[in-house]
Formats: sequence, C-alpha cells, structure tokens
Amino acid sequence: MSILIISDAVSDLSNVLMNSAKCDMISFKEAEQKDLTGYTALALLCGTENIRPRVLSAALRIKVEEFAEIGKPIFYEWCASLGHTVTDGDDYNDGRDSMSDTMNRYIYIGNDNERIKYGDLVDSQANRGCNYIFIPENAYPVLYNGGHIISHDHVDKSEINTDDIVSKDWRLWYYDKNRLVCSFRISNFVKARFAPFESWCGIIEIILKHLGIEKIQMPEPYYKLGSNCDAVGTFDKGLKWFDGCNILIDNGKAGAREGMAHPIYPDGIQAVRQNVRVDCIGEIAGAYLFDYILNNNKNSLSVYKNLSDFIFDKMQIKSGKFAGMLRWTEGAWCTVYGDDTGRAVISTLLYMMYTEDLSHLPQVEAALEFLISITGTDGLMEHGVHTSYLTDEKIKEMTSKPSNQYCAHRNAYYSAALLLAYRLNNKQIYYDTAVKGLSTIMGVYPETMRAISETEELCRLVFPLSCLYQVTGNEEHKNWLYDVCERLENYHHESGGYTEVDPGYKAYRSRTAGTESSMLADNGNEIAELLYSLNWLPLGFSYAYYVTKDNYFLEKWESIAKFMSDTQIVSKDRKIDGAWSRCIDLKRMEVYGMPHDVGWGPHAIESGWTVAEILMGLGLGIALKNDKFPEL
Repeated sequence: MSILIISDAVSDLSNVLMNSAKCDMISFKEAEQKDLTGYTALALLCGTENIRPRVLSAALRIKVEEFAEIGKPIFYEWCASLGHTVTDGDDYNDGRDSMSDTMNRYIYIGNDNERIKYGDLVDSQANRGCNYIFIPENAYPVLYNGGHIISHDHVDKSEINTDDIVSKDWRLWYYDKNRLVCSFRISNFVKARFAPFESWCGIIEIILKHLGIEKIQMPEPYYKLGSNCDAVGTFDKGLKWFDGCNILIDNGKAGAREGMAHPIYPDGIQAVRQNVRVDCIGEIAGAYLFDYILNNNKNSLSVYKNLSDFIFDKMQIKSGKFAGMLRWTEGAWCTVYGDDTGRAVISTLLYMMYTEDLSHLPQVEAALEFLISITGTDGLMEHGVHTSYLTDEKIKEMTSKPSNQYCAHRNAYYSAALLLAYRLNNKQIYYDTAVKGLSTIMGVYPETMRAISETEELCRLVFPLSCLYQVTGNEEHKNWLYDVCERLENYHHESGGYTEVDPGYKAYRSRTAGTESSMLADNGNEIAELLYSLNWLPLGFSYAYYVTKDNYFLEKWESIAKFMSDTQIVSKDRKIDGAWSRCIDLKRMEVYGMPHDVGWGPHAIESGWTVAEILMGLGLGIALKNDKFPEL
C-alpha cells in the first residue's frame, strides 16, 4: 500500500495518514508533474489554508479523474473539482463569515463503529460546507448538517428522515464507491477542537479505511482537562493564563480584555475578545488581589490597583444626572447592569475589608447609590438600563413600583455589593435595599425568574445569601442559605460538580438558538456550566464558611476546588492553558455542549465571569484555611 497525500501544508489529518500507513506527500503544484499510477489511493487535502474550496488545475484534474476511472479510492477535502459536480458560486472568503456552521450540529448517519453511532451529533466549530450541484443518483451522505438541533449529543433514528436531507447539507458523502468527499475543512480537526473528539476520531477512521488503512494511529487531543493540582496549584496555574492570553492591557492601567471568543476556525485560530467591560475588570482585580494576599506578590497588588483605578477613573461618570454610574463597556458607554456593577466593585470591597484602606469607598458608594436611585420598590432593578431613556419621568416610574426582576442572575450580586458596603459605611438605605431585594427573590424561591437554569439561580444565590446572613444575623436568612445549598445537592454529580437542570424548561434562555442561550438540551444531560453556574460556587462556599464557620461549607468548598482542578484546561497552547471553558461534558470530561449561543458558546473563556470568579473563590478559601483573611 502506498498513499499519495496532495496538500500544501502539514495538518492533523496528514499526520494521522503518515503515522498510519506508507504515504508520500507533495504540493498541488508538484502533483501536476507527478506520475500517480504507482499509488493505491489519493488524499487531496485542500483545507489547510483560508481559501475557497480548491479548484484543481486542469493538468492535475486530468490526472485525478484518470485515477478515479480505474477504480482506486480517493478522498477529497474542501475540493471544488470532482467528477460531474459544480460548486455553488464564488461567495467564499477565509471562513470567518456569518455563513459558518458554528451553531449547527452535524448528524452522523453512517455505519456504527466503536467511536461513533448512527444519530450521534458532532460539532465542527466555525466551519462551513461547500454546496455541490449535479450529484450522482447513487451518491449518499454519512454526515450532514442538521441545523439548530435541541439535543445534547444524539438524535434518535426515528427522528431522522433521510429522504428529507438535501445535498447542500451533506458534509461527508460518497460520490461513488471509490470517491469519498468532505465538503468542509477537516484537515486540522485536532487543532480546531472538533467535538466530541472521540466521535471525530470515528469519522477519521472512516476516511482512512476508505483509503485502505486498517491499523490507524489516532492523534492525542489538543488539550486535556485536569491539572492534578491542589487548590494552591490550581490557583497559580489559573493566574498564569492571564499572561498567556494577554488579557491585561498595560498591566491593567487600561483595563483588561474579556477573554476568548467561542468560534474556533478551521485553522485552529480562536480570537481574543477585545471588549473592555467593568464587570470582567473588577473580577480580574479580585483574582490578583488574592494572589497578593496569598503570595505577597507586589506586582499583583499593582495590577489590582491599576484595574480598580481604571474602573473608577475611566469608566465612572463623575457629574451630572447620571453621576456615579459605571459604564458597562467601552462600547456600551451609556449602558449599566446592576449585577455587573455589583461584581465590578466586590473586589474593591474585599480589598477594603482586608486592608482597611477606604480610599475608593466614595466611588463605590457613588456607583451603588446611582443603582439605588433607579431601583424598584421590591429592592430590585431592571436588567439593563440605557441613559438615552432615563428621563426624570422614567426614573420616577422605575422607583415607584416593583421591578418584578426576581432573578438572581439579574440582581443577586447587586444586593451582595450593597451588603458588603453596608458593613463599611452603615448607611441604612444600603441595608434596606439589599434585604428587600433578596427577600423578594426568596419570596418566590424556588420559582425565581430563571435566565439559564435553576442550577444557575441556586449557585448565584450562595454568596449573596452569605452576605445577607453576615449582616443581619437573622435565623431565617441563615435558613435560606442552607436551603439553597441543600436544593443544589439534588444536582450534584459524581465528578464533584453540579449538572445543569431547568425544571419545566422555564428559563428564558432555555433551549434557544441564535441568542444568548443555555448549553442545556435536556434535563439529565451530564453537563456543567462554568460561565453562569459553577463559577460562582468557590466564592459562595468559601464566604459561607467565613460567615458561619460551619465545616459543612468548608467541605463544599474543598469539593468544588477539587472539581475546578479536575476541569482546568491543560494544553501547550498558552491561550487556553490554565483556564476553564464555559461548558463541560462531565461524561466525556471534554468541552462540549449545545453550541447555540450567539456570543458565548461551549469554548468561550470569560476572563472575569469564569476564570477570575473561580480564582477569587479559590483564593478566599485558601486564605481562610491559612488564616490570611481578617476575622469578622
């Protein structure tokens, strides 16, 4: 057996071929002069560059067609020159366009093998397909684009009608018994983190067996989950990610970037989100604050101060009708979110608790008092506010009636920030607003207004309810805290994490596509959410222990800290090494979930919400265990 690979660059797929069989590899230009008759099979790997589907030169096209006519197997990838077919025009760019399959799922309808079964779903990330016209009648697909499918990893055979599958949606298909065609760029399936990885290895097995290869040397995945570190090592590794991904801007003096965008392109590129937003900046400041507390790292203290100064010097309105408001982002300059503002200032409040340096207290008070000025009679505020409609009449309307935003996702950390600030300034309005707000939420609990899932609501209540009990000492408030944690235990997973569950699918972002949406398809899916749910627990459990001194919460913190170690990304790629992605399939221990979110899919890595929130919670727990945080 001797296989000829025609490609202009080495790729994951060419490496698998070279490692599994006797292969020669030459460029497309070299192939024009090459005698192909001595080879048993051809692999045309055209997807290694950001180009349109490749049109073979006339000289090479003749050779390839002659090879096909004598019945030898050929594999075509991202190739526009194939038998009698014609591609669908010249509208391709480098693959980074709105036509990608980012939110679509591919469905496998070929024969079962050990790695992939009929009806299994696979994601090719930000890829796209080439539409072939004039398909032979005997052609048939083994993989097709099923669109926005509300399912985690499999579609039942009874739900698949192969008669309804049109050729423009074919992604891997047989032109005839000798020619296997891949209409998308599969060459760098490892680097581009196609998921689930094992299922894609099953598809690669089909390709190699078509070329006559039986003993296949499969590659290692691009990353693994699990740093095998204790909480201290997990914290230290996580903090290094900020440097590896270049998150800080001028050491924090100009803020920080949002994190990694979720699309991964066929060449493996995953862009850094350049957005500068106050919530992420405040949370990152908290991560660096705890590095200073734990390790006496003076540079981390400088980073904390730079980030805090940026929030209050550059992102806070200083005068006028909206004085005190923290602008949400450099782009959304006139927008404010209560929960995001709360999380932006919590690290500053923790710093003041630790150092008794109250120099930023007036700015924190201004930010919170602006929110109080637009809060409803139920102690809660509207989800997002834009100054363009914030007239005197609108403010009067907002403050004279309940907001009815009884949602931890939207308001709980706003209440928590008020309570932490109250401990420093004893201003009654902070106490009254926060107690009213959390009481309103708990008044409808567990039927709160869900955004992503009930799991999120529960996780997001632990820290604010700890702050509430810390301030009031009220036994009912303490019972709320324990009740939330006990209810959360219903969703505990053997991995140490908690699965996403949305009873009745009542969350307004549940089972949707093309907007901000949940990763959850069906209750019972073994997935963990680290953007909206479990990311809040390290801080929540550690603060609950700080307030109650109950080892029940210390044990919960230790368990979630172990889970964070077990799910921390380990990779040679410094842009992801040490971080946590949004969604984890707990059965596979792999980043994988329903990819329907318009901006933050399974592979998104938020610098604030996810990485920094986890690090703050790990840091506080470590500090408490080592007596490095002041007593109440």
